[in-house]
Amino acid sequence: MFQSSVLYLLLVVLGGRYAFADVAVPVSPPLWSGFEADFGKVDAGCAPVSPVTETPAGWFQVQKLPGGIYGFMEHGHSEMVNSFLIPGAAKDVLYDTGMGIASIREAIDFVRAREGLPSNPIMVINSHAHLDHVGGNREFESVHVFKDPWTTDVLGKGIQPGTWTAYYAALLPPPAPRPPAGFDPALQNVPPLAWSKLRYLEPGQRIDLGNKVLRVLKTTSHTSADVVLYEEAGNVLFTGDAFTPIAFLANNLKQFERDVTALAELPLNCHFNTHGPLVINTAWLKRVSEAMRAINEGDYLESTTDLFGLALPTYAHGDVHRIVDARKLLSSYPEAPGAQ
Repeated sequence: MFQSSVLYLLLVVLGGRYAFADVAVPVSPPLWSGFEADFGKVDAGCAPVSPVTETPAGWFQVQKLPGGIYGFMEHGHSEMVNSFLIPGAAKDVLYDTGMGIASIREAIDFVRAREGLPSNPIMVINSHAHLDHVGGNREFESVHVFKDPWTTDVLGKGIQPGTWTAYYAALLPPPAPRPPAGFDPALQNVPPLAWSKLRYLEPGQRIDLGNKVLRVLKTTSHTSADVVLYEEAGNVLFTGDAFTPIAFLANNLKQFERDVTALAELPLNCHFNTHGPLVINTAWLKRVSEAMRAINEGDYLESTTDLFGLALPTYAHGDVHRIVDARKLLSSYPEAPGAQ
């Protein structure tokens, strides 16, 4: 039986310990099956074009990607969250605002000054409303999401101090980046987002940045309203948690098959990723789509994953592993990674 903590699910790259509900759970070293190893093979022309740069606060690390895109990495936490700044001639898009452990706005200002980028208006887009992707929303005037009851409810409630202490405390040991001075997991929170700050996207909408256009796509298998971005001229895809390399947390396996199949049909050169490596292999969309077809037809190996104390059915087919049926999280932890 395959057992895992949430951190093992979302990132199996380094050793460490994670405590949840006062119980310490080991986070195992990586089990590099062909699945994970192959995932990390970068497509030609998609590798980062700069070394990793430390920001002054020391928490965010930044790398420049093809197309002038910047990946902001929070790889001092076991989630290893990535957010993306997509600069344009007229305005920039920030895809997710991170965990809120350090100021992503200050990190952006540092990169702009260092790279000689203009101070364009920033259009903030949340890929979805889970707490690890909305922590910096407080730093911006407005946030763009799909108009969806679950999304607006979670953002409107926020995360109160003390409710996710063990989660925020799940830091990786040195030499991983350290949080800024004064960081206290017990005080970590996400303020409720006023409805007046919400702006709504439409599926199929095109966002013109002046020199590039992003197409807005919607998936509904990770949460009820995930925002996926597709840059058509460069065939570049940003999938948020709708497609993640270490574990697929889906609330509806048939819908997950439909979502992945639709994404796999897009012409793709580069696929940028929100947990772990900034860049993942484009071929895996099709491979996961094919595996999901088999799983939904009954051809699978079944195990159980322990996530937030819930036993979740987990499926595998061939070299595609850790397809997690996360429906039980819906009523228990709506703001948690993998819920609704």
